[in-house]
Amino acid sequence: MTRFMRTGAIALAVVFLGTVSLAALPRAERAANPSWGYGRGYGMMGPGMMGGRGGYGGMMGGRGGYGGMMSPGGAWQPAQPLDKPLTLDTAEERVREALKAWGYADLGIEEIVQYAWNFYALVAEKSNGKGALELLVDPRNGTVSLEPGPGMMWNTRYGRMYWSGSAAAATVSADDAKRIAREWLKVRGDTTAWDLEATEMPGYYSIHLEKDGRMEAMLGVNGFTGAVWYHTWHGTYVAAKEMEH
Repeated sequence: MTRFMRTGAIALAVVFLGTVSLAALPRAERAANPSWGYGRGYGMMGPGMMGGRGGYGGMMGGRGGYGGMMSPGGAWQPAQPLDKPLTLDTAEERVREALKAWGYADLGIEEIVQYAWNFYALVAEKSNGKGALELLVDPRNGTVSLEPGPGMMWNTRYGRMYWSGSAAAATVSADDAKRIAREWLKVRGDTTAWDLEATEMPGYYSIHLEKDGRMEAMLGVNGFTGAVWYHTWHGTYVAAKEMEH
């Protein structure tokens, strides 16, 4: 009996210490992390992983319903639908607002692509043109969030996973990444004559599958392992806009 009581006391102590540690985390750090999403007027929490079409939807709800936003008073409230449908221009505006809110003055938008299920934005570092972030804009409520998959899990500088010692150079080259992508597609029966464009991101390559100048599909290739992650959450291509620098 004494042994069970002692074990229970230790477990309660571990839970208490963990709760205190989480409470002590700075709120500002969470607010500056794109993986928490950005919605105008609703604070900094928005769609993340978990559920929904293609395996990803809102942090507190899938694509069938709206995710949620934390109001200034601390109450959970649904993200409000937009009065007007998003366009490439208004989606671009949303992304610029999000980058400003996250404190990324050194990042700029390279391209905005509209798909049936979302808007995709490729963001790069202004100083060197290297890829930095891949973002999604929810067409229903305008919420901007870090793209799931490679953008969230493999990005060693801006991703959801907090990496340490990530300054090591990738061992997979851009040419290697395109070769791996072609082999991966071939094994799965995709014989489309894609034009592959490889954008180097922190820790991986974003491979754009283009045909007749349209970015119709995407996949990521890990810069260290060569693992492939196909994007299943966009839907069909609608339109695109490249930024002028």
